[in-house]
Amino acid sequence: MEVRSGGGGDRPPKPFHLSKISLDTAGIFAWTAGVCALSYAFEKGVLAIVRWGFEVKVSLREPARRVAEPAPVSLRRVSKAFGEAWVLKDLSMTVLPGETQWITWPSGGGKTTLLRILAGLEQADGGEASGVGPEQGVCMLFQEDRLCPEESALRNVEMVTGSRERAGKALAPLLEQALWEKPCQFLSGGEKRRVALARALAARGSLLLLDEPFAGLDQERAEACLREIQREKGDRMTVIASHVVPRA
Repeated sequence: MEVRSGGGGDRPPKPFHLSKISLDTAGIFAWTAGVCALSYAFEKGVLAIVRWGFEVKVSLREPARRVAEPAPVSLRRVSKAFGEAWVLKDLSMTVLPGETQWITWPSGGGKTTLLRILAGLEQADGGEASGVGPEQGVCMLFQEDRLCPEESALRNVEMVTGSRERAGKALAPLLEQALWEKPCQFLSGGEKRRVALARALAARGSLLLLDEPFAGLDQERAEACLREIQREKGDRMTVIASHVVPRA
């Protein structure tokens, strides 16, 4: 009687089986690597097809999303104290889309604190504040220029715009082109201020906060900066804290 092993028949063993029974380690590794590579390629192919199908489905069926209107800024009886000193007391104000409000209080009157509350950088100790903070989309010029001193004026603005071309368009009305590639650490105080203002105006957001934008500028430069603010602010809610109000 002829005895045959379970179901193998007289078929010749496959190459991978031959490598295994002959202890051909290199062959086993080669076949294993091949199987892994095919599995990886198959997985990537399936994922690409699924992703393509999802994108087509979304583009055909998903309606365009409506961009929500920015919420007005509203402060009701807001107060803020540092220690025993009240910087703001029962302050109420509203800023609507497209509106500009000037804060011209004397030094120490809380102008910077108010802007920091509007930006969400400080919390009021009393009252109600709505439409403020990062969720509104804040573009802010601080009292300090806060530039990267080793970077050029153009590069400082490009960090916000993400585009060298857009950065140039933002700088052109405010700073002479001969100074664009100069590191900010070598610019004068007024030149740095104009670079910082260009960066704030070029940023995207519905709330524009400018803290002393005309500091260190002569009357002519201040008036040019004000014209640029009026031109670039668009429909943004704008709050300007300044000791002076130059003529446009």
